[in-house]
Amino acid sequence: MKILCFPQGGDFLKNPHADILFTDIYMEDLSGIDMLQSIPLRFRPRYVIVISTSREFAIDAFRLKATHYLIKPLDRKDVFEALDRCMEHNRISPQLQLHAASGLISIPMASIIYLESFHKRTLIHTERETISTYDPLQALNEKLDDRFLQPHRSFIVSMLHIRAFYYDHLILDNDLEIMLSRKKRNELKKQYQDYLCRITRERG
Repeated sequence: MKILCFPQGGDFLKNPHADILFTDIYMEDLSGIDMLQSIPLRFRPRYVIVISTSREFAIDAFRLKATHYLIKPLDRKDVFEALDRCMEHNRISPQLQLHAASGLISIPMASIIYLESFHKRTLIHTERETISTYDPLQALNEKLDDRFLQPHRSFIVSMLHIRAFYYDHLILDNDLEIMLSRKKRNELKKQYQDYLCRITRERG
């Protein structure tokens, strides 16, 4: 675990990378709310804990997807309660960490449509953007949860976005067609059917 301290919000914005960010509302150069609004979406920390002397900015903080809001003075119990909240969010909404040009970033797995290997890079296609990384496709596959399926050595897809599953190919809801590996067609079909059964039980 690595802990970094930044005396001002502007210092953090020079390299806005963190898994968990504790930020005060009142800082010398800009407020914690202004700092959060200035962080590009793709570099937003996984979890943000806002600290203040009052509840005045709580609504603003939660509008910016803050995980927790702490009131000063703080004690050890408050800090661990905030960290526990982060861990609970991680269980519900797991993230994929990868190396981008700007450094280590986290992407919600729920936002990923598919990943593809392309000219020695891996492209992660999300609902909002496409992110490029030199992390190998297979290395990222080992970090993904069981909602993902690898139909072909060059692709990994979120089964949530499969519109149609045929004998030798599948179609995503963005109309992309991906061929199925010949050697694994039966295994892939079973994996997809098991996924459909599971989410049907969960939603039922």
